[in-house]
Amino acid sequence: SADGDCNVYLLKQNSVNILIDAGTIQGQNAIENNIKECGVDPQDLSGLILTHSHYDHTQSAHQWQKAYAVPTYLNSVGAAFLKGGDFRLVGHQSLDPNYLFNPFQVDHACEDGQTFEVGGTTVMSHYMPGHTPDSTLFIVEHNGYRLGFCGDITFSPRPDSSGEIGWLSLLWLSNLSHYHESLTRFIDIDLDIILAGHGHPL
Repeated sequence: SADGDCNVYLLKQNSVNILIDAGTIQGQNAIENNIKECGVDPQDLSGLILTHSHYDHTQSAHQWQKAYAVPTYLNSVGAAFLKGGDFRLVGHQSLDPNYLFNPFQVDHACEDGQTFEVGGTTVMSHYMPGHTPDSTLFIVEHNGYRLGFCGDITFSPRPDSSGEIGWLSLLWLSNLSHYHESLTRFIDIDLDIILAGHGHPL
């Protein structure tokens, strides 16, 4: 999609179609076309799951809701910030002052360790604060695999590195101590595939 977008995933499971993260407004048309190429009408999306509030994951969420009335899921910490009009976790303030961010509606504020249904597909949420206070790992069983959609919590290692984590910034309230605790817990979670917000699957 657009150069500034995170990875946006379409999870197809029987008649359930879930979008994980939304990307930016500039990438929305391309993402819609990609969804159609997968044989899915965007009108048939069962839900939009957001891994955290960052602009490259959420800027187009409002437009997706407006166009397709798609139910939207976000960590309850991020939902509370948005509801209170506090957009620090979005992080767009570090960009051009004219950067457009329209707040979106959170239909389901996810709690830590909660299991919930999206159109009949079971999803589990695990809070993993550190990169942002609302960073969340969402786990789905799919075709015999246990998938973890982790946003910017961690990424596939680069050839010259043992590992990668999300950027830290006081703007979006990063906390290195919380991050260390989250990654320690992450190690003990049984996953077959990690699908991160940037880079390749792991």
